[in-house]
Amino acid sequence: MSMSQADLVQSLIDQLADSASVFENEDFESFLDAAAADLSQYRPRLMNTSLTLLGDTELYTAPSDYISFHSSSWGKWERRRRKVWDENYPSYLPKIYFIEDAGEKKLFLSPAPSAEQISDFGSLYQFRYFATHIISTDGMKTSILNSDRHLLLLRAMAEAAKTMAMRNISKPVRLRDGLSNGPRNGTPAALYKQLMDEFRAQV
Repeated sequence: MSMSQADLVQSLIDQLADSASVFENEDFESFLDAAAADLSQYRPRLMNTSLTLLGDTELYTAPSDYISFHSSSWGKWERRRRKVWDENYPSYLPKIYFIEDAGEKKLFLSPAPSAEQISDFGSLYQFRYFATHIISTDGMKTSILNSDRHLLLLRAMAEAAKTMAMRNISKPVRLRDGLSNGPRNGTPAALYKQLMDEFRAQV
C-alpha cells in the first residue's frame, strides 16, 4: 500500500470511522507526524552526513531531522595507527552535543577541532546520527517501511484518541480495528490506553 501522506491520511480517516468527523485534515497530518516521531524510538533511522570543519570553530548547523549523535570515524584511524608517545598522536577528539543557539538548532563540537587536526585528518567531518522519520507527499520518500504501516496508523489512532480525551469528549466513540476491520468502542481515554498498549506490544 502507498506510504504517501494523502493515502496515509485516508487510511487513518477510515480507521477512525465516525470519530474522524471531529477533526480537520491538518489534524490527521499532525497525528501521523506524532506517530512517526514516536516510532523513531523503536525503528531508529540512521543517517550519514558531514560537516566542513573550520579551525577552532565549535558551532555548526544541525540537520533538521537530527535526534542524537551516533558515531564518527574522524581522526580514529590515525589514533589506531599511531603510538601514544608519537608527537602527532591525537590525544583528544571532539564530541558532538546538540544545543539551541539564538533559536537555531546547532551541533557543538567540544573541544573545537584545531587547525592542526584539520590539516592532519581532513576538513570533512563525516558522521552518523539518529533522525526523525518523515512522511512525504511522495510515498517513496516516506522513511517508514511499508511493513510498519500498521504500526504508524495504530500509533496515529492513539494520538487521535488522546486528543479527543483532552477535548473532554467523554461519550463512547467507535474506531475501526486496523487489523481485523472490526469495530472498537469505548471512551477516548480508555481507547488511548488500549491502543498504546497494543502499539507497544506489537512494536
